[in-house]
Amino acid sequence: MNDYSELKKAAEAASKDGCHIYMHARDDGNWSANAKFHTACKPEDVLALIADNQRLSELLECSQGDFRQAMQIAEKNSKDAERYRAMREKAITWRSALPHHGPVTEADYDAECDAMRKESPNV
Repeated sequence: MNDYSELKKAAEAASKDGCHIYMHARDDGNWSANAKFHTACKPEDVLALIADNQRLSELLECSQGDFRQAMQIAEKNSKDAERYRAMREKAITWRSALPHHGPVTEADYDAECDAMRKESPNV
């Protein structure tokens, strides 16, 4: 049930003293349990539950929108990370092939990149 307008109207129109028990031809005869339930089920409680449900539904909508935005950012970052890894592998292979360098490990390459970043933090 997503539209609580009829339930809300009924709760707003209901007696506030808890004496709103109605017998129906389809009643299962369990009038004592039904009476306890109806006495405990106050209109103001129903209205509070409806308000909570609406607030939580709005919160869920907002969080789903935030989640979709976060997933789009993560997807973009993932593509950027894939490109970076491919460029890094090519750079390591290229640098290792230079006669005056010899083999370059990933750790060596990362250390050199970190050092350059510290020397030029705005790059």
